Amino acid sequence: MEQIQEEERRCLSCQERLEVGHIPDLSFGAYIRPRWFAGRPKKSWLSSGLKGLSISEGIVTLSYRCRKCGLLHWYAQSEITGG
Repeated sequence: MEQIQEEERRCLSCQERLEVGHIPDLSFGAYIRPRWFAGRPKKSWLSSGLKGLSISEGIVTLSYRCRKCGLLHWYAQSEITGG
């Protein structure tokens, strides 16, 4: 499984330290890490999905939760390390 480089982050609302986590996408019985894609989605007329998306082109996302106020922060990471 890929690991994302972490750095200490603070809540934008209350400045408390954020706890790293993730929001799994359990699609078709498989665990997929959510990814961010540039631009507006283009709906496919052949299926209920989106067209023109390659999972390798998306940027892996990582979420953080504020321990104090519970606010979620979601970041698209550009640097991924193997692990």
